[in-house]
Amino acid sequence: MTNSYDQANELEKAIRESAEYRTLRKAYEAVNADPQAKQMFENFRRIQLNLQKKTNDG
Repeated sequence: MTNSYDQANELEKAIRESAEYRTLRKAYEAVNADPQAKQMFENFRRIQLNLQKKTNDG
């Protein structure tokens, strides 16, 4: 019987090896390499988190 830690590690490895993860990682690195794109992304995330907090707070 495998324990939950082993299963979690197997899942993490499968995700990191997936084509989708590699594509997302490359896009994230490209955004971070461009200062203007990075700033826009940070602003988007700040707004997104703020809206989420407001939604959760009611």
